Amino acid sequence: MFLGEFSCLAAFYLLVCRDRRRAEPSLAPAQPFNPLLFLPPALCDMTGTSIMYVGDLLIIMAQVIVAIQMVLEEKFIYKHDVHPLRAVGTEGRWQRGGGALGGGAPYRVLGGGGGSSSGALWAALGY
Repeated sequence: MFLGEFSCLAAFYLLVCRDRRRAEPSLAPAQPFNPLLFLPPALCDMTGTSIMYVGDLLIIMAQVIVAIQMVLEEKFIYKHDVHPLRAVGTEGRWQRGGGALGGGAPYRVLGGGGGSSSGALWAALGY
């Protein structure tokens, strides 16, 4: 999912390149913005997506986090006049980095690392 959002940034830049070649560009000039603006919604998205896999009560909590994400995204898009594809792509960039950093630890803990602890947590949970 995060890779798909990150690919929106490539689609945005392709759209910008195509628009620049036209005689009369249709896209408004890009306003400078700080990409860190989209770190909180990206964290909300990563947290909400991760929590959804755990259980019903946590799904409700995840939906609240996703709602906060949507509100933050809309606020930043309108306040800073950021193109929606660029916003989603920037968010995907943050998620991709967060997934790369945080993805290794759960992989090892849940037994996917092939080491001596392989499958230990799953076995303890009865799987």
